[in-house]
Amino acid sequence: MKKLSSYVIAALSISLLFMVPVHAVEPTVWQANATYAAGSQVRYDGQIYRALQGHTANSDWNPIATPALWQRADAAIACAPWQEGVSYQLKDRVSFAGKYYQALQAHTAYSGSNWTPNVTPALWVNLTQCDGAPPMTGGEVINGISLPPDPGAAGKKTLAGIDSDQDGVRDDIQRFLAKEVGQNPVLYKRALQMARDAQQSLFVADTNDREKARAVANRWDIAKQCFNEINGYKKENYIKDITFKKQFVAFIANTPERMGSYMRYDEMLGGMVFKIHNNVICE
Repeated sequence: MKKLSSYVIAALSISLLFMVPVHAVEPTVWQANATYAAGSQVRYDGQIYRALQGHTANSDWNPIATPALWQRADAAIACAPWQEGVSYQLKDRVSFAGKYYQALQAHTAYSGSNWTPNVTPALWVNLTQCDGAPPMTGGEVINGISLPPDPGAAGKKTLAGIDSDQDGVRDDIQRFLAKEVGQNPVLYKRALQMARDAQQSLFVADTNDREKARAVANRWDIAKQCFNEINGYKKENYIKDITFKKQFVAFIANTPERMGSYMRYDEMLGGMVFKIHNNVICE
């Protein structure tokens, strides 16, 4: 019996010598036309994303543009340190200089822009603790939507305006959208995203960075396509849509300061060539 035990121990010792160590699979760089299984992890724009469902990536289906397909791998990690060069999504939480913040709108913290959370109230709201709730205010109900109060003249004093419910959309714009398209919950949701992207056009104008302006224009275009998807492309809808979007831009740039920023942004796009975003996936 002792002899048999010795053989077993020897066999185990030899097998251990030839065991191949198992290493964690490193995320690959996201690539168009690649096929991804659910749970696959990729690197894109400085972040790691996890595939929510199996798919073959079209050229426009990058992780930032397709939240239905990808989720930040660290989404469950609250209040990671804020970093330059990172693309943040609405309601992402970060820590910076000993305080906690929640993103008011999707944006990229471009290197050199100095858009730190403590000096960009249009992008971040301070939280008392990492898992705490941001300050909220009540207001009237329009089309079944609880809205913040009309900011009035106070909402026009700064470029950022007032966003008292911290949803990334200025209160005056949110109220306008609720009245115009609030009867359709999906259309209203997509209009809010369109507003978040449109508001970025005002802030990027002061950077004089044309590539940042291009990125904002691309996101805004995708948001508009998702909005148009609900209305369809019938003639009567097209005319109504044109009228609505003229009013929408008028609300975005409703002060001399905002109009000046919007015009500078528009000039930055001059001469650029944009590709058509096909097969956009909308939430």
